[in-house]
Amino acid sequence: MSADAAERGQSDTGLRRLIGLPFDDPDDVVRAAVEQASVPALLMSMVHMTGDVGLLDELPGPYALIAMDLQGAMSEDDKNRVRRRAFEVIVDYRDRGCPPPFVPDDTDLSRMLAVVSAGTVPDEFLDYVAADLRFTPDDQPVAEPVSTPRQRAAFPVVVMGAGESGILAGIRLRQAGIPFTIIDRNDGVGGTWQTNRYPGCRVDIPSQYYTYSFEPADHWAHHYATQPEILAYLREVADRYDVTSHVRTGTEVIAADWDTTHSVWHVRVRTADGVHENLDARALICAVGQFSNATIPDVPGAESFPGPAFHTGSPRWSTPTRVCRATTGTRVATYRHCSVRASSTSGVGPDASIPTTTTCSAPPPDDKGEKMSERLAGRVALISGGARGMGASHVRGMVAQGARVVAGDILDDAGRALADEVGDAVRYVHLDVTRPDDWRAAVDLTVQELGSLDVLVNNAGIVNFGLFEDYSLEDWRSILDVNLTGVFLGIKSVVPQMKKQGAGSIINISSIEGLAGTMASHGYTASKFGVRGITKSAALELGPSGIRVNSIHPGLIRTPMTEWVPDDIFQTALGRVAEPSEVSALVVYLASDESSYSTGSEFVVDGGVVAGLAHKDFGTLNGSTSAD
Repeated sequence: MSADAAERGQSDTGLRRLIGLPFDDPDDVVRAAVEQASVPALLMSMVHMTGDVGLLDELPGPYALIAMDLQGAMSEDDKNRVRRRAFEVIVDYRDRGCPPPFVPDDTDLSRMLAVVSAGTVPDEFLDYVAADLRFTPDDQPVAEPVSTPRQRAAFPVVVMGAGESGILAGIRLRQAGIPFTIIDRNDGVGGTWQTNRYPGCRVDIPSQYYTYSFEPADHWAHHYATQPEILAYLREVADRYDVTSHVRTGTEVIAADWDTTHSVWHVRVRTADGVHENLDARALICAVGQFSNATIPDVPGAESFPGPAFHTGSPRWSTPTRVCRATTGTRVATYRHCSVRASSTSGVGPDASIPTTTTCSAPPPDDKGEKMSERLAGRVALISGGARGMGASHVRGMVAQGARVVAGDILDDAGRALADEVGDAVRYVHLDVTRPDDWRAAVDLTVQELGSLDVLVNNAGIVNFGLFEDYSLEDWRSILDVNLTGVFLGIKSVVPQMKKQGAGSIINISSIEGLAGTMASHGYTASKFGVRGITKSAALELGPSGIRVNSIHPGLIRTPMTEWVPDDIFQTALGRVAEPSEVSALVVYLASDESSYSTGSEFVVDGGVVAGLAHKDFGTLNGSTSAD
């Protein structure tokens, strides 16, 4: 980016609002803010405040880039070192009158991105990232349209949905000078955040993911923003860009027909009063989200249930006090989705002063058809990587079967939130699996607070990719440190206690990449083959001490770490991606006495990927053969 663009950026009052406003807060406020901030973000902010890119060489940086981890897997010591320096830099910046921040050139930006991502960002992505960061007016260029203003004025567009996507469509259409109408059946903009108003409604990923790149926000009161905050942000953006005046609320699209002869969409809508209208448009944009229609499960007995029953998107939640008051003294059951269940009951329970019963899924029946809810009664487990994804599923699954669990992770906010959600049966401990001291502290806490350590689940892991020409030694070492050395340290740490008790179960989460290779996944494949190998050597050594060691080899499991992976990347015999709970069921089995004669074994849960090629077209063959 040019110096001229940077100078113009500092004089642009709208842009100045986005890249930071002057502040004069006292030291105690600054210190409190630094303690709560993302440390990798602090590193970048220090560079902007000082212009000194050398700080990135002087101070420790993120260890790994992990989805939704705001701290980059950094140790507490490293985070505190950065925080101390950040406080000094921020106070100095404040005392200098908050001058315009330093705008990096491409070389400096590349260095900053390499640090914050704990890797390498190719040069071809710099413009894309700069557009997202928007340091200068040139960072988000608007392409010059090839059409004339008159042509655009004669090209009306109808947008279905006034949620995040619909608002964005309206902003871009207005900037291009294209007339548009946004249709939404709700009574305001906001989409799912307008519809869902149940007590405790909030996001389950960090708040900054719910902002547009051209409208970043620093007003969030929580790392995981609540529904009122998100709705207020969307309404503010829609008003600022004059989109709200183009929205027809209380109106529903009931049909749309394409007129080939005239190249026009005939869109039929119905107002809240039941009046039908026809709108013509040259283009129709579907901005309807996946949560626009309530899915009502088939719950046995629901039709005859005499009490109040409603979906979390029900308008009845708009008056939660009335609902809570009506159910005082009763029991509340929620069905199916764990994240919504946690949010909604956290809002209802305390308001209503009622016991709250929650159910994500029913435990499997035993051979007598009874519920097996005490399969792990009296057991104590330590689970690494237990704050989210499969690890959090293992925590919930084991607690549901009577175990008490210590969840260890580097994602402290998520780990503490999980422990608060699940209750007294769970403790959280900061656990960087590459650090022996963290392992010792986790084992000590487990034994001291819960009395024993019966099960270890080595679940923590990371993934990275790259062809050999691009795959760095740093990438190789980092993934082996977490995925393999972490397993070694975990086993080494729990063995003395398990030997003392005379029994134990160690469950190592490997992968199908521990059974067969995957292109461009060299470090991950090697680490998971290593986990498979150390499982067998450990089983042979520890068997005489009553300690069983087994490995689980999942295929594609839908977790935050794999959310970007297409469902059809593997051709499975079962034709679908697995849920974390399907792996957790196997963890429960291996933690229980039901697997008392299993050790050194590989348990595969992959939908049939490693069974062979699932040729879908064989059914069309007639079975005949021919020879040349």
